[in-house]
Amino acid sequence: MRSNADGTGTAVGSIDASWSQDANGEALPTRYQLSSTATRSSSRWTQPSTRPS
Repeated sequence: MRSNADGTGTAVGSIDASWSQDANGEALPTRYQLSSTATRSSSRWTQPSTRPS
């Protein structure tokens, strides 16, 4: 969001919902981590998730 001189905000971009899946196509818990310089998507591997080989 960028602030304009009149105090209103203007969207300058967007990010789709975070998603991740294992090697079998099963959904994994995932989330975005935002900082002032980067956006990261992180997934949590749980058992019995299948990791790609």
